[in-house]
Amino acid sequence: MAGKNHSSRPWTIRQVSGFGTATDTNQRFMYLLAQGQTGLSVAFDVPALMGYDSDHSLTEGEVGVCGVAVDSLEDMEQLFEGRSWLYHRKCTVYMMNQRDFS
Repeated sequence: MAGKNHSSRPWTIRQVSGFGTATDTNQRFMYLLAQGQTGLSVAFDVPALMGYDSDHSLTEGEVGVCGVAVDSLEDMEQLFEGRSWLYHRKCTVYMMNQRDFS
């Protein structure tokens, strides 16, 4: 089993990104990948972290501000559109949640 664990691979330096819509963040990810980025972390907005949809009254002024707004499967599909690298291990993605900020 030697050489098959994480200690045999180089470190992955991750770029945290997420803002606006899923399409906005997708475009940013594509730019980062074109610049040679090999690790991405998805930052979700506060409403998504708290489980609210973007159109909920408590989310006013918070949608897409400090992370990407994701309300549906369609949003997730837009976020990762054109991401064939996800299936070929060319890049790793870490999806941050609220506990990551505590």
